[in-house]
Amino acid sequence: RFKHAGAGREENRRIALEKKGALRTRAELNLVQESMERLRYFQHINPFQLEALRRVVQYRNLYKGEVLFEEEELSKEYYVVAKGTISMHRKITGESGSDVPEFVTVAKYYMGESFNEGTLSQ
Repeated sequence: RFKHAGAGREENRRIALEKKGALRTRAELNLVQESMERLRYFQHINPFQLEALRRVVQYRNLYKGEVLFEEEELSKEYYVVAKGTISMHRKITGESGSDVPEFVTVAKYYMGESFNEGTLSQ
């Protein structure tokens, strides 16, 4: 076990998840694996696959309203929601003729759900 000075277990988990895989210590890799095992998506993956994934998985904390990627961007990542909800919106042309863009929700993803699976086959 490890502990960053003054940090609790959840803080250590956050620190471990935010690091790039190659920079994680053995204890941090174990915390990453624990986090992955909590998610339904990873519960049916065999131990060898889980071992490989925990070395490359990246965690990104988003705040309400923060944009993960824009509609016109080509995202090369595959995403699994670790906590909370992600909403996907599409920009539409407003009927009012206003220059202010309007958005419509086209999908919602909840804890344990994944999206952008198409990147896995590239």
